[in-house]
Amino acid sequence: METKNSEVSASYKTIKLTKSRINKGLLAIPVSLIDLFPKEKTKIKVLLNDIQVPQELSFTPYTSSSREIRIGGLGKWYLENNLEANDEIVIQVIDGNEPTYRLYKETLFVKTIKDLSEHIIEIDNDNVIENSITKISSLTEQKTSEIYENKFIELVASSVIARKIYESKAAQRNETTSSFVKNMLLNLYDGHCQLTDFTFIQRNGKPYFEIHHIDDKLGNHPKNLLVVSPNIHCQFTYRNAELTRDSEGWLREVKFSGDNDSYAVNQQIDRLKGRKFTKEIHF
Repeated sequence: METKNSEVSASYKTIKLTKSRINKGLLAIPVSLIDLFPKEKTKIKVLLNDIQVPQELSFTPYTSSSREIRIGGLGKWYLENNLEANDEIVIQVIDGNEPTYRLYKETLFVKTIKDLSEHIIEIDNDNVIENSITKISSLTEQKTSEIYENKFIELVASSVIARKIYESKAAQRNETTSSFVKNMLLNLYDGHCQLTDFTFIQRNGKPYFEIHHIDDKLGNHPKNLLVVSPNIHCQFTYRNAELTRDSEGWLREVKFSGDNDSYAVNQQIDRLKGRKFTKEIHF
């Protein structure tokens, strides 16, 4: 087995294909993955790529005369996906009790996740966001909260850019924060002000919070955004504030003019920093 960094914000396992098994329409399961499979000869359900209706394929355990763990009946799928020797396929366990698995051409797996994730930050429709999150969750076997956290980490690594200004006949207006970014911050802070920890539950059952752009000229980079209460937001707007940042540019302390005390800033990056994603390549 070999371990490499993942190209996407998810950890997963792949199996490297061989020419002889492709020619026979078989998938040979490495012994390193033996615990994921049944111990007897049986039929298993297999989802191929993003198709949600499983196929029943033959499964041969290690205890068979071939001394090889095999899934059969994959010749057509190999052909349709132009799979060749040394290509990798992602393997996932969907249901261990009623043996159900997913096989996904790795290049397609990575592209699909990247396509779903790339523009999600700009989405301003909650239904579209939910559909995208559901698809990513299905592919990566991650919870919604993990997907938001992982996107937050991705955004942290991106460049800080100027905030967009939109022209209108009446006046100029700054770029607003998309629904996805609001949902991401809600997931991270549960509506609690990063300075005071205050929030309240609205009639709709959701915690209330506002988003403050630390530098009004900069955009929606995580280092430039704060989840705040209305009181704190107004103070940022109408009072002078002394801001203390760390060496990486995260706001760590705020002191408003005239106050004796300062506010420490809760930054969820402290909890998420160092999260890594890998892929295991099994031979």
